[in-house]
Amino acid sequence: MPGITRYSSYVPFFRLSRAAAFGAGRGERAVASYDEDAVSMAVESARDALAGPAGTDGIRAVAFATTSPPYAEKLNAATVHAALGLPDAAASFELGSSFRAGLSALLVGLDVAGAGRPSLVSAAEVVIGAPGGARESAGGDAAASFVTGPDGESLAVLLGRASATTEVLDAWRLPESRFASHWEERFGAEALAPVLADTAVRALRDAGVEPSELSSAIVDAANPRAAAGLPAALQLKPEQLADPLAASVGRAGAAHAGLLLARALDAASPGDRILVASLADGCDAAVFQVTDRIGRGRPARRVDAWIASKRVDLAYHTYLRWRGILPFEPPRRPDPERPAAPTCGGTRPGSSASWARAASPAGPGTCRPSACAAPAAPWTGCSRSPSPIGPAASPPTPSTTWPIRSSPRWWRRCSTSTTAAGWPARSPTSIPRRSRSAMRSG
Repeated sequence: MPGITRYSSYVPFFRLSRAAAFGAGRGERAVASYDEDAVSMAVESARDALAGPAGTDGIRAVAFATTSPPYAEKLNAATVHAALGLPDAAASFELGSSFRAGLSALLVGLDVAGAGRPSLVSAAEVVIGAPGGARESAGGDAAASFVTGPDGESLAVLLGRASATTEVLDAWRLPESRFASHWEERFGAEALAPVLADTAVRALRDAGVEPSELSSAIVDAANPRAAAGLPAALQLKPEQLADPLAASVGRAGAAHAGLLLARALDAASPGDRILVASLADGCDAAVFQVTDRIGRGRPARRVDAWIASKRVDLAYHTYLRWRGILPFEPPRRPDPERPAAPTCGGTRPGSSASWARAASPAGPGTCRPSACAAPAAPWTGCSRSPSPIGPAASPPTPSTTWPIRSSPRWWRRCSTSTTAAGWPARSPTSIPRRSRSAMRSG
């Protein structure tokens, strides 16, 4: 049976106090910073999973799950793939539209690993709800990543699984809507509660495990009322139920089941059996058994360490500005001119494949002065004011290449220093970037 060979997680640094922001409620919710999005958090979580001796070697596929993608029409998994430096031959795919997508992606990754193709599965979410609504208060931002592989290398193997699909109008969002809509919880619970119980029972039966043998039961549901009856249906004890992290992180959408699974693995012992169930538009459930490799496969930073590393003084109006909900007065000065990239692009550093090529006497992937004389594509990196970050550079020469970058947030961390001719002073890829975990650990 395939299993999880490596895993990791990420929780943003900022927290929003529910009592201070909403006037009621306990605890706090995790908030992605103004320059973070689902892609950047997925990359941050995957760094730890790929930091071991194996690195990216052997990764044959990458799956990305989110309902808050930076791009509505573009493969966001390709940006994750590029930022992590995964092999060019790796396949990539993306799941979304439902909070169940995170566990679904992990099950697909296990299927792919069972076919002999180890995979990286990342789920990340920036949960945005209408101001004053339940999703805004109860939600949270986080990410989790897993590497799937063969049984012989796994720290947790898949024993059994089950799935169900149910058409129910419980939570939905139309393309032209900014915020999701929710039907009254009791109507959704009537349809989904039996589905959750049946799917969990079938997964346990497939694994050959009794509910009393579970060390931890993880239940993630977009409709909390629908999940309230599962412990009684399975006759689970209170100590078997995993902490949903409602008071410290909030429900992290598609990433929440993975985040809770990562936390369970952080404290697991060999032989422990873990049930994971995710309920939204149906249900997915899986049963894992921890192996004796768990002690050697844990990430450098556990979920509790991410939760403990925080700042809780974020103002509510600042949060609204970061999410683009609250209009605000821009700086009282003209916007700086954006540097432009050459139309021909260049080759991807460290890769045999090129992102954009131009036929040139100097070789493929290089920039001809004639081709770059009139840059037309806007440089989509930083929009901040130019800052002297290094020695100035001249416009591209026949031996200079400039990679084209496109992610709206991920590449904001590049240099914005420009020359008199308007070219970037450095290629973004030449500037070393410390990971969020490195910055938070000093």
